[in-house]
Amino acid sequence: MKESFQSLKERVIDRGLCTSCGACKGICPRNVIDFVERESVCSPVLIGECIQCGMCSSTCVAAGMDFNPLLSKQAEYYGKKQNDVDHSYYLCHATDRLIWQQGASGGFVTAALIYALDKKIIKYAAVITNDPDKPWLPKVVLAQSYKEVVEAAQSKYCVIPTLEILQEIKTITEPIAMVMLPCQAQAFMNIRMLYPKMFQNVVFTVGLMCGNSLPFEATRDVLNHIGIKDITQITDLKYRDGFWHGELHVRLKDETEKGIPVGKYMRYMADFYRKDRCKVCVDGDAIFTDISSGDGWIPNNKLDNVYGWSIIHTHTKIGEQIVQGMLDSGVLYAHLLTEKEAFKQKHLYHRHYSSLPRIENRRRKGIPVPSYTGLHTPPLIMSNRGLFKKRVIDFCQNLIFSQFTRKMISPLSIEFKTGFLEFVMKLWFREK
Repeated sequence: MKESFQSLKERVIDRGLCTSCGACKGICPRNVIDFVERESVCSPVLIGECIQCGMCSSTCVAAGMDFNPLLSKQAEYYGKKQNDVDHSYYLCHATDRLIWQQGASGGFVTAALIYALDKKIIKYAAVITNDPDKPWLPKVVLAQSYKEVVEAAQSKYCVIPTLEILQEIKTITEPIAMVMLPCQAQAFMNIRMLYPKMFQNVVFTVGLMCGNSLPFEATRDVLNHIGIKDITQITDLKYRDGFWHGELHVRLKDETEKGIPVGKYMRYMADFYRKDRCKVCVDGDAIFTDISSGDGWIPNNKLDNVYGWSIIHTHTKIGEQIVQGMLDSGVLYAHLLTEKEAFKQKHLYHRHYSSLPRIENRRRKGIPVPSYTGLHTPPLIMSNRGLFKKRVIDFCQNLIFSQFTRKMISPLSIEFKTGFLEFVMKLWFREK
């Protein structure tokens, strides 16, 4: 039997393993795959006749992958990094105050794309902006100007199948940069490995450090909490607007505006709506991109208490060259961090240390899980004691963050719920 979309559906989608990365739609030669329920599950569906070419099924890595061949292919395409790990992390911000202010943190991603455009390294950048037809939803587009890139700044806390833009990239020969989440970067690197002649015009990739992906349902809940019941009245929505940390800011058709600071909604939103597939993700750092970037969350390093900082991690020779070029051109201020400092300040961690025991526990219960190889894991983490510890943690989390609990506390203000969860997390991690 030939591989087809039906194969992908049975092997990945129906088993709850889809990450909604968009690779299946982006690679389909007939363009008959789409994500039609973006305000709910945002899963791929067949909208035309499948020719059983198998491309969508073969490129999907949501059911698992071997990291080793993909890392080798990454080094082949984008160059092996020259410096060791403690010369790979930076704390930085854009020197352009507008870019810095517009960004969710230090504005690194926006500054990097604009630098690449100015230096003619790229002609287009695949970025996420608001859908003009549904301004409450994000949409991936190809930007080619300073204005378009800046307008796409800031985080979007909503699932978006970014790799669907590959359908458009197929028609372009000029060099392109792409901004991707870790799961999307894995799928794209797999495409590069399987079909090396395709998408050679993607010359630069930026990864977004990711803790979890959220369905639009999470945004809708927050909007309900601030009194917005009809999302069709929204003309503009930003998740991190204004000075750092930013706020969820909404503009309505009657020209009224409403908002809520990110610190008063994010913990509730992230903990109660985290996609179950994200709990078995093994890469929060987007290691298959040239450079990954995330919010520094470093209160003592704000400038005048209004600007944030980016933490970045270079993964390839191209990534190192881009950062060095930005420093030499004066468009980026940065200082080196050791890996230990970066992990502490960003609350980074080796994500697979947490996910692989969870995957193994689920596998033993017969729950569908992805299969990953090529990752180093300390033996104690996968020992019987380590697996038991993870089972206890998961049991508590599943109980606390269940749909039943969410329904029971729905009358409470979102500020109270978020504040309580932040207090619990501080106790959990023993933060002062």
